[in-house]
Amino acid sequence: MLEWENSKSCFFFRCEEERVWIDAAPSHESDSNACGHCGEKRAQGVQLVAEGYMDKIKHYCLMEDIQIRSNPKNTANVGVQIETEDAMIMRHIQPDDWVVMLDENGSDISSEQMSKLVEDAGLTGSSRISFCIGGPYGHGPQLRKRANVSIRLSSMILNHQIAFIVLLEQLYRAWTILKGQKYHH
Repeated sequence: MLEWENSKSCFFFRCEEERVWIDAAPSHESDSNACGHCGEKRAQGVQLVAEGYMDKIKHYCLMEDIQIRSNPKNTANVGVQIETEDAMIMRHIQPDDWVVMLDENGSDISSEQMSKLVEDAGLTGSSRISFCIGGPYGHGPQLRKRANVSIRLSSMILNHQIAFIVLLEQLYRAWTILKGQKYHH
């Protein structure tokens, strides 16, 4: 079970070209976060902003950034690309993870609702919460079936690098809301 109020938590963000997912779990031995993002190599400016938010989030939990190559078969076939990426992502999702799929057709949520989502993840009995951002062709069928909830960051479609930054900012904002700190208003 996640213990958000009494301990730091582990966010696991894994990187893969065109896909982003973030897993969160408490760690009693060593509080840590890993950050994942899927897409081409991050632009230098994007990387600087991402590191800035990850440094801020580290006040609440540690974070690690892992990048995995997208479209590993280097295929022009969109179906094969989605299927291969889907399989790669599913290998990293544990059976007891709480999976939040970020998708253009997901539910709109406010920043306060995002903080509640992070807080409530601890009540699910899951060991981690995983935020998964889809690439240009969306998520595969395995992840869609496995996801516990689907949300969207915007009504606009965002480039995976921008979506990653927005997600990091919202996770930082969620933590400050949960801790009653002066970032959100």
